[in-house]
Amino acid sequence: MGSWAQAVIFPQKKQPGVAKITQKSNSYQLANKVLKASFINTGGKLYFNGCSELGLQPSTELFKVLLGDGKTITASEMKLEDVKMVTLAENPSAATASLRYAGKALEARFTYEELSIVWRAVLRNGSHYLRTEMDIQAAKDLPMKGIVAMNYLVAKNSAYTAPEVVGNTRGAILASNHIFAGLETPMGLNSCKDEGNATHIEGLWRRNTTLKAGKTWNISSVVGLVAPKQLRRSFLAYSERERAVAWRPYPVYISWYELNIDRNNAQAPSYKGNMTVEQCADVVSHWKTHFYDKYQMAPKA
Repeated sequence: MGSWAQAVIFPQKKQPGVAKITQKSNSYQLANKVLKASFINTGGKLYFNGCSELGLQPSTELFKVLLGDGKTITASEMKLEDVKMVTLAENPSAATASLRYAGKALEARFTYEELSIVWRAVLRNGSHYLRTEMDIQAAKDLPMKGIVAMNYLVAKNSAYTAPEVVGNTRGAILASNHIFAGLETPMGLNSCKDEGNATHIEGLWRRNTTLKAGKTWNISSVVGLVAPKQLRRSFLAYSERERAVAWRPYPVYISWYELNIDRNNAQAPSYKGNMTVEQCADVVSHWKTHFYDKYQMAPKA
């Protein structure tokens, strides 16, 4: 599956295909035509159980919480309240492109004393990447140092380079010639560590502040496939789907340049005779005649 998945240049939504979720006993799988991510509920604890297409090894913690008192709480140390499979509806009018596609998610709710976390793994139709989301709340004010919202072991493979930090600022992503990964925030601290047969990749959302009672913190992460020699295009395909508003052309006519700056006919300082009502009306008339009337359309901005 892995080599076939890389044979077509991203972004071609038909290649990843439709997202599916299945359950077999205590195991769950989110899958499409290019990746299969597994999770396992064992002993009342939910773990990531690997994704061979992304080179991710099994048995890793879903997340870690760094409390203000210095204590670190892993997902397996929290109480797993419930796990459910979710169907995500499409929203054709959504500003975020990915929300226009249906999908599947595995959702779990965790509690630890006054802390409550809803975690989900998300795969939407046409995605060549897997996202995770966390909604974090507290019953009372809770000092927090941070959240490790991404935690994977990437198996070493002679065919692929090891992931590394690309950039030198907060928010810099992790990437190899096979995958890209990171927190979906410019304040994320994404890091890599060599652990022998694998590379540990981690995304820390450093907070050093108090989670106020009744407030919700949201943090998400991604790990995605890179087509051969197409790192930039593969990441851009993901970015365009997930950014707050999808990119689009924004045509602008700035009459100031035409009717004033480029028409220094009048004497300073008044520049009388430039940018007059008559000149502006003439421009509008030309746009109407030579664009709107001729092509029966207007710019969408």
